[in-house]
Amino acid sequence: SLAPDRHITLELGRRLHDLTPDGDHSTKLSGVSLSKLFRIPGGPQYVIGEKGSCHVRDGSDWVPIPPASTRQLNSVHGPTHDLVHACGNGGTLPRLRGHTWEALELPDRRDLHAIEVSRQGDIHLGGAGAALCLRNGELIALDAPEGDYVAIRSFKGRRYWGDTSWGLNVQDGDALVPFQGLHYALSMHASQDQLVITSWKEVFTFDGERWGGFQLSYDGD
Repeated sequence: SLAPDRHITLELGRRLHDLTPDGDHSTKLSGVSLSKLFRIPGGPQYVIGEKGSCHVRDGSDWVPIPPASTRQLNSVHGPTHDLVHACGNGGTLPRLRGHTWEALELPDRRDLHAIEVSRQGDIHLGGAGAALCLRNGELIALDAPEGDYVAIRSFKGRRYWGDTSWGLNVQDGDALVPFQGLHYALSMHASQDQLVITSWKEVFTFDGERWGGFQLSYDGD
């Protein structure tokens, strides 16, 4: 959401929809399929996808960014515009400097599906059997239950990790501890008041103490 009454959504493929009080409109971007949308609060919006594709909007127009490689980008995050990083297949980890990607080399070549960058510059990465932290140039493997980690988000001073087999884990030092069995925690978004977790057919909300949410259904029509 850009504001309480202004939203942007990504239709899987290449089409983005702006929903505003003045009317809705859509934009179809050129290139390959896009899969993940991210915005810095009060700042630019980013959309990424296949073959290292990325577009940035800081105003009215989406600007394509030349890819750092042809590997798929799966997630993008940064607390400020100068700390935006993406992660993707084959251990891809580029950093965005202006409108240019700077490739960072990792010794771990597993596919990466989740990223969170702290204001201190620590980079937490989740992927296929991977829970990692890049801290001061050192790649640290966290002590974590076996699983594929696909979502990372900090909320009220704690960092939560979503996986595809148990649900929600919480970080304690350099270890991950099972926190809530949701079966799946595929994506997460945090506001000041709520952590929102998307599961399979369920959307869960957590305020730090109480759980809520709802379940989606499909009637076949």
